[in-house]
Amino acid sequence: MPSPPVLVPATDGYGTLAAIRDLGRSDLTVLVPEGPWHSPGRYSRYVTRRLSPLQNGTLASFLGWLEVAGQEHPGAVLMPTSDTKSWWIARSREELSDCFALYYPSADSLYAVLNKVQLAAAAGACGLATPQTWTPADAEEASSLAPRLDYPVVIKPRTHVDKGHWLKAKLVADERQLRRSFPAVTAMLAYSEEVQTADPCVGTPMIQQLYPAASSNIYTLFGFIDESGDLVGFDASRKLVQYPYRFGDGACFRSEPVDDELSRRLAEMCRGLGFFGMFEAEFIEEDGRKLLIDFNPRLFNGLALPVARGLRLPYLHYLAALGRLDEVEEELAKGARLREGEGVPSAWRHKAVLRALLAGRRASRRLSSEDARALRRWMSSAPPQTIDATFEADDPWPGRLDGLALAWRSLRDPRFFAGTFLRD
Repeated sequence: MPSPPVLVPATDGYGTLAAIRDLGRSDLTVLVPEGPWHSPGRYSRYVTRRLSPLQNGTLASFLGWLEVAGQEHPGAVLMPTSDTKSWWIARSREELSDCFALYYPSADSLYAVLNKVQLAAAAGACGLATPQTWTPADAEEASSLAPRLDYPVVIKPRTHVDKGHWLKAKLVADERQLRRSFPAVTAMLAYSEEVQTADPCVGTPMIQQLYPAASSNIYTLFGFIDESGDLVGFDASRKLVQYPYRFGDGACFRSEPVDDELSRRLAEMCRGLGFFGMFEAEFIEEDGRKLLIDFNPRLFNGLALPVARGLRLPYLHYLAALGRLDEVEEELAKGARLREGEGVPSAWRHKAVLRALLAGRRASRRLSSEDARALRRWMSSAPPQTIDATFEADDPWPGRLDGLALAWRSLRDPRFFAGTFLRD
């Protein structure tokens, strides 16, 4: 019997590209929606078939698109590509399981790791440290907190699930700015009716202590845990450069040893929440402690690094969705042996982004000589020890188009370029 196909409901994102490649190299049929020309996964040779494009980004339209795809490709395994789509799928597990092979926790479990306030509570119960956080009920309560805070702080949305805004975080330097910024950020936040029903507090942002390490040097655990909680695998890296510099996606990762105590507590947290599947957990380091700041239960930016090092998270998800847990165990053991050997990749970089950072931050005079040398070293580092976000010899077109796509987006939206590559 041929293996069931796998549906990756996106072509944007570098984690999506890594998943398409990993699954395609296992000779699986990889289905994706028709995406825009500049999406990294669109031109991968490992895409088997492009389906009709996704439409306006609402829950109803996404479920309608999945219904058609499921009828055409019954039994396909459905990949988690973003926070919002993953939560939508988890909410609709019962209906979608008639057409797809799913490996998603409950919507409540998934939302608990995607909401930073709930995540911090679950982490604390398992002995994981998190940044100091305040959750005022409204602007008046935030104003009363203002004199007692140790600045700088950041104002953050509680979650990015089904959001109608772009904000990641707002840096606040003093008491006066907090009183001005908190109501402004609150007014900016917009969520779907489904999210507001699930979490009535979601429209009020939280306040979090800012730590110097938040802009770089972030320790990351990549992992997989099965539904029973018995099959667990980890790898680790350190995010050294991100874009924008202060709050952003990774542009460089270096592999690191797995912190065994941290991974044990993280697995305990997942079991307690009823969460299972693939994930990326990010920690900043402060005074020798690692503080959990984010948990991504889906494909993520630097996914190609753990995949190249033997922790094949997309393929593990595929096997688990089909109930092939013996093969999951074999893959986890094989990956662990690979990481103990010689010649395994030890770094990941996004060369097109590094070029843009170097040019932009030099133009804005925000780049020190030391940082400029570091960016040039990363740009010139060669495979096989360092892998690139988009370019691979056996699948060259995503890499060839990556710089062009970044230039096109920057010209089309100069504010994107300024906010991403010029400012902090």
